[in-house]
Amino acid sequence: MDFLKQFFSIKKVLLLLLIAIAMSLYGYFQWSNNFRASYYSQDTSLRGQLFPNVSNTTIDATKNNTLFSKVPYGNITIKIGSLSSKYDDSNESAAANSIIDSKTLDEKFTKWLIHAFDKKEAKKIAEHINVYYRGIKIKEISY
Repeated sequence: MDFLKQFFSIKKVLLLLLIAIAMSLYGYFQWSNNFRASYYSQDTSLRGQLFPNVSNTTIDATKNNTLFSKVPYGNITIKIGSLSSKYDDSNESAAANSIIDSKTLDEKFTKWLIHAFDKKEAKKIAEHINVYYRGIKIKEISY
């Protein structure tokens, strides 16, 4: 102990101890943030927010370049594929299952989409939105 006292005073030992604790806390928080990001990622893009579990949905968005506009996007195009079978919208439509009647589902889903769409909220995000379901533009939603 006397050997250490000739190199380090009590102030230096306390300073080194505080630095070690601070570095340990910093390392822990960096690790925990990386751990959370890798296992609980938050996709804040439009694709992560709109229909994240529908595999055949595409969302094309263009940034707003208008100088005095308050909305972040100029144009958003949402294309939703068939919900009943992955083969409905392909050349292999004969392989599509008929467990779920796609015509009934299409009709009900379109009605629900029109009913659930909030134009006031959408105008806060984009100047123009076009919504397509199975290649058909839904005019009641698009503006």
